[in-house]
Amino acid sequence: MRRLTAHQLRQRLQRRGYTNEEIEQTIERATFERLLDDRLYAQLSVGYRTKPLGDRRLIGDLLTKGIDPVLARETVAMMEQSESERLASAYETLLRRRPGLTPPTIARALARQGFTTPAIYRLLRERSVSFFQGEECRLNEE
Repeated sequence: MRRLTAHQLRQRLQRRGYTNEEIEQTIERATFERLLDDRLYAQLSVGYRTKPLGDRRLIGDLLTKGIDPVLARETVAMMEQSESERLASAYETLLRRRPGLTPPTIARALARQGFTTPAIYRLLRERSVSFFQGEECRLNEE
């Protein structure tokens, strides 16, 4: 059986024609018996992600599942990897899979993964400085 949020269960029961009273009773009972737990759903949802995503994307995904906005932000804030670590990982993966990308293309790809523009450009500036310093070292050796 797949885990559901309270919002998803409510929608499913409404589609099947249950009354609002029956739906609320079902949700209350499932929550009381720990069969329905939005906090656990949120933690599992962000914890099992293999693709590094930004906070905005993770929170947005949780919100579309019906998770409370405060709970979504708290859950993402408690992740093991910080957003900057996930951004660096996404950047490295992008360059490994598609070498030769221009900085604007990289920035757009990272933005689609939910990373903020300031964080992306900070990373690009840091990485371009180290890249050019490496180039300078190689040029001096020749």
